[in-house]
Amino acid sequence: MIFNGIKRRWMRKVIAEKQEQDRNPVIWPKSAVIICEHDQLSAIETFYDWAHELKINKQNVTILCAVKDVKKDIVSEVVTFDRKLFKWSGGFNDLEVKNILDQSFDLQLNYYRNSSEMLDFMASYMRSRIKVGCGNEEDSLNDLTIHIDPSDHKLFIKELKKYLSILTQ
Repeated sequence: MIFNGIKRRWMRKVIAEKQEQDRNPVIWPKSAVIICEHDQLSAIETFYDWAHELKINKQNVTILCAVKDVKKDIVSEVVTFDRKLFKWSGGFNDLEVKNILDQSFDLQLNYYRNSSEMLDFMASYMRSRIKVGCGNEEDSLNDLTIHIDPSDHKLFIKELKKYLSILTQ
């Protein structure tokens, strides 16, 4: 119990520091990161189709997926993380995920419906030019939120392209 409180305090402190940092202006994306839940693992090819529609090379797309257990849910081309990613004293247990979180991306898609402390932390921690959400509960994490059903992939990318074209003019 006390260890969870220490971990939450560290997470709040890191998020506050990240929010104070300035971000670069919006450009048409050349790289993207997608943060999703375990139930979206079936949509991996859809994520790559989105990248193709946005003219982003497949090798410039990173998918981070929250799963229940990293050892059981191994998926190629996807970086998985679970609640054990964070040390109770603050910090990260997995250096691969830490290195991805420290990278800068042009576009970040927070493609999850059910907000959780872990997903919200990941979304806040990353430095991206623009953060786009899919109607998740915590709208303050996103620069742009598209309120649609997460299963309606075609409508989501259509709306995203429309708004990106407006924002990058």
